[in-house]
Amino acid sequence: MFIQGIVRRGHTYYAVYHGKRLINKVQRETKLYIGRIDDLNEPKRIEIENKLKELGDHSLIPKFHAILLSRGYNLPSTISALEIEKVFSYGQELALHKICEEIDFINTINSFTTKGGGPELGKIVEAMVINRNCDPCSYYQLQDWFSRSSLPLFLKLFPEDLTYPVSLNALNYLQPENTIPMQASLYENITQAYGYECERVDIDLTSTYFEGEECILAKFGHPRGHSKDKLQIVIGFVVDQKGILVTHHVWSGNRTDAKSLKPIDRCLKNVFGLEAPRVVDRGMATWENLKYMDRKKERYLVALRAGIKSTKLLEEIKTPRNEWIDVGDNQVAASVIQGRRKYVVVWNSSVASTNKKERDVKVTKAEDGLKKLLESVEKGEIGSRSERDEKIGSWQA
Repeated sequence: MFIQGIVRRGHTYYAVYHGKRLINKVQRETKLYIGRIDDLNEPKRIEIENKLKELGDHSLIPKFHAILLSRGYNLPSTISALEIEKVFSYGQELALHKICEEIDFINTINSFTTKGGGPELGKIVEAMVINRNCDPCSYYQLQDWFSRSSLPLFLKLFPEDLTYPVSLNALNYLQPENTIPMQASLYENITQAYGYECERVDIDLTSTYFEGEECILAKFGHPRGHSKDKLQIVIGFVVDQKGILVTHHVWSGNRTDAKSLKPIDRCLKNVFGLEAPRVVDRGMATWENLKYMDRKKERYLVALRAGIKSTKLLEEIKTPRNEWIDVGDNQVAASVIQGRRKYVVVWNSSVASTNKKERDVKVTKAEDGLKKLLESVEKGEIGSRSERDEKIGSWQA
């Protein structure tokens, strides 16, 4: 087939012809009428090219472009001529995969296991990790998600190799005796890859509950965000000043906050070699834990569980409150040093106002109750001293 222009009344009209030789004569058959192209626009050009493609002769498009160029038509960038057969979403998955490459994720995981045969454990774990960050699903659904993602291309791991039994088998290798050393090595890789040092570790606990009865760690304990009648496990998280996860620990659901600090601290020091200050909330800040960290010469920042009056710190602060340092947000602060500890006392005017209102309500309620009690005594409705003292005690409480 060929494209030819025929001039009529000063205008050129183009068409696609197919020639057939009959004895000594060529018979021309019109396959597609194109018409004039001197006023061609992009939508019309694309429409013509689509019709040319339908004819099944791949040489027609270059011929058509040659005619357009000869007439001074500026063809757009070749990118616009690309045909997209399948679309992959590379964004999140590629970004996370590149991070894994930068911290040598796969090789680090592989170096702490003795897994033999089948796909590499590091690749399986990376697929699990990226799935948890992009589109969390059960391990039963992991293979389907993986096959629809772009990860098989990046990891060079076939979807048929990431089966449900393979995913479950990988969990056998991801136990604390392996995962803690993995985390230590990965965290070292992270700080080296991104050029910073650990300046602080924040330690906190959370819990998650179970409806079933098969989890051997699930126990009844202090709930965080759910009802007390749920079996739970306790998870301790440690992050650095940038919010990067350093490590985590999992305990039975009846684990208390106070007993969780020491094992985390020992792990940070002995396995991770981190001497950075520990930052914990008041749940872990028992006097016993503070003494433990003092003995270990740890640096720490905690919120005390004890009430300010019981600490007797106010007695040591000689500076009047109106001369305390303004720390913003309607707060002023003063500090006291005792040994290696520095205590900071913060007074918040809005919190103090709220507490005062609560106290005033309680005092008013107690006064009203005592007035009624006095009236009852004067009327002789309460005869014995023990009965009177009992009622007075209830109002004091």
